[in-house]
Amino acid sequence: MLMSKLWKPLVLLLVLLSIGLSTLNLESPTLYEGSSLWQIGPGQQTTLVFSRKFGDQTFPWDALQLDVPNGWQYSTSLQADTITASLKVGQKAVPGEYVIKATLLTNLGTRMPESKDFKLTVTDKPYVVMIPAEIRAPAGRKTQVEFTIESRSISQDELMFDKISGLPSAWSSETRAVLEPGASQAMTFYITPEQEGLFEVEFRYQSASGDSRARKSIVIVKPTLESTLKGFSQGVVLTPNVLQPFYSLISLLASVLY
Repeated sequence: MLMSKLWKPLVLLLVLLSIGLSTLNLESPTLYEGSSLWQIGPGQQTTLVFSRKFGDQTFPWDALQLDVPNGWQYSTSLQADTITASLKVGQKAVPGEYVIKATLLTNLGTRMPESKDFKLTVTDKPYVVMIPAEIRAPAGRKTQVEFTIESRSISQDELMFDKISGLPSAWSSETRAVLEPGASQAMTFYITPEQEGLFEVEFRYQSASGDSRARKSIVIVKPTLESTLKGFSQGVVLTPNVLQPFYSLISLLASVLY
């Protein structure tokens, strides 16, 4: 009878002692420089995964609270061995270092909550876009333009590149990419300039999180025989009378080819 009365308090005491040895463990994303996380941009979101386990045992942590700045949002979900928090940075967050306080709670009511601070750096430049400063393309031919995007963010994001500003819309196309946290990705644009010349252009991207930026470049379009012939077929050329038969022949040839 005595053992029966002591059994429940003893079990509870053992549970509390084992919990007392625990530490709040962030499984994902990986930390660096102590308790600092990667950078993240305004409007972006990331997932924080905290462990509920100590050794082979699952702790009775039942809830997670985050102390976040005004304008930030988060939601949590409970798994067998982990508690996950989806954290979204405020769209108007000012660049700088923020301290996020995470607190694990239990429904037992006899265990003090366990808390830990994590540093999160908000940056207004979550991506590095490397586009050639000068692009050379032959007129009338499809040209591949390669560039690279590097993420400095802890968040996954989708980037859409609009048609190139400074060129007729028909000469270029849009492209998009899903960029993983901390990843570097090669991208390809295609342009088909129809006339020779030098064009000052802008490559502009819009991210799903709201970031929008432009990168300037120069496109140098060189003439080709095809573009010259096509030009004659699409317009009137003023020439001296002595050269008129020659250009008439070229125009006739262009009309046949195009």
